[in-house]
Amino acid sequence: ALAAAETWMVLSPVGRAQVVRDILTFSFVTVDLTFLPLRVFQEVSPGWVLWSLLWMSQIYWNLHMVVSFNTGYYFRGHLVRDRNRIAQHYLRTLFFFDALNITVDWLLAGLDTSHNFVSHVLFEDVSMTVLCLWVLQMCLRLCRMFMSFSKLAVSDTVRVQWVITRTVGQILLTHHVMACAWYRIGSASARYGWTKANGLDDTSLSYKYTTSLHWTYCQLGFGSSEIEAVNTAERVFSLLVVFAALVVFSTLLAAITSLATKLNKASERKQEHFRQLRKYLRQHQIEEDLRLRVVAFLEHAYTLRQAVVADSEVPILDLLSKPLQAELNSFKYMKCLRELDVMRQLFQTFDQHSVQAIRSLPKAFSHRTFAPADTVFECGLLANSAYFVAEGEFVYELNGEMISVENGRWVAEMSLWTPWLHLGDLTTRDISEVIVLDVSHFADTLSRSSESFLKCQEYAEQLTARMNEERILTDLWRCEVNPARSGSDNLRGSVSLAARLRSSFTRHVLQSPNQIVPVG
Repeated sequence: ALAAAETWMVLSPVGRAQVVRDILTFSFVTVDLTFLPLRVFQEVSPGWVLWSLLWMSQIYWNLHMVVSFNTGYYFRGHLVRDRNRIAQHYLRTLFFFDALNITVDWLLAGLDTSHNFVSHVLFEDVSMTVLCLWVLQMCLRLCRMFMSFSKLAVSDTVRVQWVITRTVGQILLTHHVMACAWYRIGSASARYGWTKANGLDDTSLSYKYTTSLHWTYCQLGFGSSEIEAVNTAERVFSLLVVFAALVVFSTLLAAITSLATKLNKASERKQEHFRQLRKYLRQHQIEEDLRLRVVAFLEHAYTLRQAVVADSEVPILDLLSKPLQAELNSFKYMKCLRELDVMRQLFQTFDQHSVQAIRSLPKAFSHRTFAPADTVFECGLLANSAYFVAEGEFVYELNGEMISVENGRWVAEMSLWTPWLHLGDLTTRDISEVIVLDVSHFADTLSRSSESFLKCQEYAEQLTARMNEERILTDLWRCEVNPARSGSDNLRGSVSLAARLRSSFTRHVLQSPNQIVPVG
């Protein structure tokens, strides 16, 4: 209980919640870097909307610091959820940066009368302390913008597009900040600056801003500008901008180029595959209707394949220890395993040998993709597998009646416990995917643990008794039993899973749609 209390409300450093926090962080950084530099322009009027937005951002940075003390971290492959260790780790890493960030914000709230555009102030009235805090605040926000974010659990194409979009946003925001700083340096000189030299004092806000922004882009070597530095401060700032362009922007542009090249290669590879496919179909004179169906299915299957990474494509997984690798493999199929009634009962036992047997079950799973109007299984065939409906549209037909099968459920699950003949046909309406559980591998795996063996033996007896009591059975019948119910008293035609696992399973045949009768 004490350990549970210590880890209560400790957030994970990965997952959807962390992605939401990263999006909020990037959004508020964008708000700060967009509006706070605009205070160098005297024409910008304060307003309650802008004031509220910037105060929301400042409050968020304080909450972000509190959340960081309650966010776990990974150490040598293990998630640390102990609050003392989390606090120590945070104090050693980003605490100083975050503390400095919010300290500067609150110092400005106390010293700057125009903080967050609450009022209008002339630069002649701004003290050197406040001006230095402004500069430090912008530097901290720029550092926050370039900090790494958590990885998105999306396809490679979407991730590359997101990285390109974020990089472009970083370049635009950095130029925006430098443009405002360039204008501030030019207008700060009481005697002579580039704003006076170019007659910008009496121009509009939009012209002042666009002229400053144009100058910053020209420092990258693209285009030309008649604006030149006319004093020492402006010349020093020009040198700093050129250095920043050389170091920062060249790196960001190189990253964009590399990512764009990766996208182009992926697109060219797909085009080449389908060019060969169309050539093959023309060579064999495939009729148009079949050709269109083949191309449509393969386009969808190719998209799915690109979104899925096979184990063989991740060689670094070989470095995992065998127990951790088994746990990883079992977690991939945890959703469909939890839909099995017997698995829910086994999870409650917490027997170590049963857990090891369950972790070996992924070897019995396989994925299959079907085109529209494909048949998954037909009536009258012996069921060698159970099917978990993962994605798509499936229809089960029995005696002329069509039944839609929802995703996230098992079909023909009873084949895991008794020899079963399919009573209907399962077909697809759209491109669909199922997870196939092989009956033989399932039985062999669970027989390795005596605890799971005995539990499944009892479960098979109870389930078969229930099946014998049902008036109508179909492949869609859900296999569920009452765990408290005895499986040895009044069982009609009980089947021992133990016998089946040892190749002497009492055989059952379906004599009619409404009863399972044991035979020798």
